[in-house]
Amino acid sequence: MAKRPPMGGVTRKHLARAERERIQRRWILAGTILTISLVVGLLAYGWYDSRFVQPKIVIAEVNGETITKAEFQGRVRLMQRQLLTQLNSYAQMESFFASDPNTLSQIRSLQSQIQAQLSDVEFLGRDVIDQVILDKLIIQEAMNRGIEVSQAEVQRRIEEDFGLYVDGTPTPLPTFTPFPTFTPDVTATAAAALTATPGASPTAAPTRTPRPSPTAYTVDAFEREYKEFMDSLSDFRIREEDYLAFVEAQLYREKLQEAYEPELPSEQEQVLIKQIIVPDLETGEEVLERLEAGEDWADLVIEFSQDPSAGSEEGSLGWRTLGELLTAYGQAGVAAFGTAEGEVSGPFQTEFGWHLFQVEERAERPLSDEARSLVEEQAYSNFLNTLRQEAEITINEEWVDHLPQPVAATGP
Repeated sequence: MAKRPPMGGVTRKHLARAERERIQRRWILAGTILTISLVVGLLAYGWYDSRFVQPKIVIAEVNGETITKAEFQGRVRLMQRQLLTQLNSYAQMESFFASDPNTLSQIRSLQSQIQAQLSDVEFLGRDVIDQVILDKLIIQEAMNRGIEVSQAEVQRRIEEDFGLYVDGTPTPLPTFTPFPTFTPDVTATAAAALTATPGASPTAAPTRTPRPSPTAYTVDAFEREYKEFMDSLSDFRIREEDYLAFVEAQLYREKLQEAYEPELPSEQEQVLIKQIIVPDLETGEEVLERLEAGEDWADLVIEFSQDPSAGSEEGSLGWRTLGELLTAYGQAGVAAFGTAEGEVSGPFQTEFGWHLFQVEERAERPLSDEARSLVEEQAYSNFLNTLRQEAEITINEEWVDHLPQPVAATGP
C-alpha cells in the first residue's frame, strides 16, 4: 500500500499548477503592458500626426511655394464664419424692411445664396483654393518688385479696423466686428441689390461713416476687443495666424495694385446714351412700339420710366464707355453700347427692371476719372490673370478630403 503524503503537504501536482498560474500571470501582465503601450503609442502617433504631419500636407504648390492643409483649412473656416456673420446680419435687417416687399425679397434671396454656400463646402473650398493661390502669386510678384509688408503694418491695419488710430486721427466708434471679405463678395452684392438705383451710373456700396466719439478709443479697449475677437475665432478653430496671414495678404494686394501702372489710352470710344426703365417686358414692348410710331422719347420717359431722376434729364446716362455699361448693366450694357446712333435697343432685363436704350452719339473722347478708374481696375485684373497663366501651379487631387466640416446656418 502506497504511503499518503502528510496532510497539508505540497505535491508535485500542486507545484506544477502554481508554476502554470505564475506563468499565466506573467503573460497577462505582459499582454496588459503591451496593450497599454500600443494604445499610448497610437494616441501619441495620432497627436503627433494631427499636430505636425496633417497640417503640413500640401494642398497646392505655386511656383515652388506650398500651400499647406493648415493654411487652406484656416481660410475656409474664415470664410465660413464670415458667411455666418453676414447671414445673421441679413436676418436682423428683415425687421427693418418688413414693410418693403421688394427689399425683403432681395434680402431673403441673399440669405438663400449664403445658406447654399455654407452647405456646399466643396464649392467653398474651390473658391478658397483660387484665392490662396492668387495671394501667393501677388506676394511673389510684390517681392520681385521690392514691395514688402511689415508686421508693424499688419498690426496698424488691424488697429485701424477696430477703430484705433495711434497717430491721433479722429477715431470713430467701432460699429462692426472687423473681418475679411472674400470673393465672391456677398456683402458688396447685398449693398448693390439693396441700394442701387437705376440712373446715370451704378450706385456705390454704402461705406461706414465715422461718427464723433465722446471718448477716445484707447489701447486698452482695443486689446480687450481684439482678445474677444480672437476668442470668437477660436470657436471656429481659426488660429490667430490664419487671421494675420489674411490681413497681410490684403495689404500685399493693395500695395501691388498701387504700384501697378498700366499704359492706358488717353481716349476711348464712348456713346452718349439714355434709357427708359419699365417694370415688365409687356410695358417695354408697348413703349418700343410707340417710339417706332413716332412718339417723343421725352414724353414717354415722363410717362413710363421708373427712374425718379429721368424726367428732368430725359433718362440721360451721359457719355459712357463699354466698360461702364458692362459693369452697370451686364450683357444688356454690351448690347446697348452696340446700338447704332439714333436707334433704340431693348427691352433688356437687368436687376433694376426692363430697359430701352437710345444712343444719341458715338465718339472717341477723353476718359472721365470714373471711366479711367474702371479701365485701370480691368487692366490690373488682366495683369493678375496673366500672372496665373504663366505660373507653375499644382493642386493636390485629394484636396477635397482635407476640407473642414460644413457649418450649420444659425439665427441671429
